[in-house]
Amino acid sequence: MAENKPQSANQNDAFTRAFNLLVQGKRHLLVCDYHSAVQSLEETCKILDQTYGKGADECGEAYLFYGIALLELSRQETGALDGVVNTKKDKKQDTEEDIEDCDEKTPECEVSEKSEEKNDVLDIDTPGTSFGVTSKKEDENNEDAEISDLEVSFDVLTMASIIFRRQIDKGMEMKLKLAESLQKLGEVSIEWENNEHAITMLNECLAIRKECLPEDDRLIAETYYHIGIAHSFMSQIEKANDCYRSAINVISKRIDSQKKIMAESNDNEVKGKAEKEVWELESLLPEMRAKIEDSIDQMSTITDAKKKEETELMEEKMIAEKIKEVQTKPVNNVSHLVKRKRKDEPEVVAKKTCTQIAAHETNRIEGGKEVSSQVKN
Repeated sequence: MAENKPQSANQNDAFTRAFNLLVQGKRHLLVCDYHSAVQSLEETCKILDQTYGKGADECGEAYLFYGIALLELSRQETGALDGVVNTKKDKKQDTEEDIEDCDEKTPECEVSEKSEEKNDVLDIDTPGTSFGVTSKKEDENNEDAEISDLEVSFDVLTMASIIFRRQIDKGMEMKLKLAESLQKLGEVSIEWENNEHAITMLNECLAIRKECLPEDDRLIAETYYHIGIAHSFMSQIEKANDCYRSAINVISKRIDSQKKIMAESNDNEVKGKAEKEVWELESLLPEMRAKIEDSIDQMSTITDAKKKEETELMEEKMIAEKIKEVQTKPVNNVSHLVKRKRKDEPEVVAKKTCTQIAAHETNRIEGGKEVSSQVKN
């Protein structure tokens, strides 16, 4: 027992430090300081990996937020914008709630709740990537092959999803964390233009969120929106528009519920919060409806392009058939190659006939004169 106390104390210290770094990383996400968030959360993952083992249950939340920070940093560096449903204000609100949840739990309580047993280290083989929270280099001997932020994000989010999936029986919290990791994996896949994989991830996320959340929750609208984006990139315009309409429907329900709160509540703070959310949501709707109109225009363009392509193919086919017909005619039959004599027009025929008659009469008269002269002689 005496030998185990130092180890437990070391775990306490390590967890306390990791906990503080995790909260710090979330706060950096809150203010969109993604560089600082990545640094804090990377260090958090490193400490937890060393203390509990890579892929331990204690690492799940740190992996999730580290993956999110890397995704946002990559978007920031490439100039990509967030989806219109999950705005920066939404992210700030969500992160504030997460930080408050963390603050309510003390490190000592968390450590006492953790099991003394460590989970086995998980090894995930992802083609072209390797999970390493302490370095973005694939190999020291291959310094040129630097792994991108998106690749590391995909790896840590995959690890997080595995951790949450094996704890899914522990309650709704783990289900929602699994849904969040699937949401972000889907968004990374969209960035990679791997839209089929994105749709698979996002559909699973949608099923979990619809099971656990109210029908007017904004997270459901967010998932619908990103599924629509993935379908639009695959030129599946009708499916994309169905998803956009579903997102708009969720937002409309949310607006109605918040307006009801505004009308019934006597708390000015609650009414003010609801009023602010209504304003934010109503500002999203025109942008989302414009997305549907853009998709319709895209569908029209695709339809016109297909018609043009079909017409060109038909013309090419007809030309090919004519060439084939010429090539298949017998070589000894050249009648189709002989230039036929053009038929004379009626005026030309009449002129030729008169000329022939006149010539015939002339020959007859001259012939008669010769006979007459011979008789006289």
